[in-house]
Amino acid sequence: MGEDGGIALSQAQSKGFEKFVIVLTQECGYKKAPQRFPAVFRGVFRKYPALAEALLTRWKRYNETRERIFELEAKGKAHVFVPERMPVDSSTCDLSRLAAAHRMGLSQARRELPAMREFLGL
Repeated sequence: MGEDGGIALSQAQSKGFEKFVIVLTQECGYKKAPQRFPAVFRGVFRKYPALAEALLTRWKRYNETRERIFELEAKGKAHVFVPERMPVDSSTCDLSRLAAAHRMGLSQARRELPAMREFLGL
C-alpha cells in the first residue's frame, strides 16, 4: 500500500529519480473509490488498527498519486502508458478475454513505442 496507495512513485523520487516511465493498469479517468463497508475492515483488523486505517485510506493516496503522475507527464518528466480501454478486471478468469486484452495492450504499446523512445532519448 505505502504512502502512494500502491504506486511506488515517492520511493523512486526518494532514490533521486527525476524522470519516469509509468505503466498504469486502469484507464485515464479511473478513480479508486472509498471502501463501502469501513466497519467491516475495522472489525476484521481490530488487532491491527493501523492496517485497517491504511486499507481504508488507500483510495485517497492512490488517487493523489495518479494526479501527481499526470502532473509529471504535463511537465515532461514522465511518459505514462495508460490503457485506452481495459476490458478485464482483477477477477477475470476467462483466458480468451485475458488474451484479447493482452493483444489490445500490445498493439497500443507498439503504437506508443516511438514516443516512449523519444522521451527516453533512444
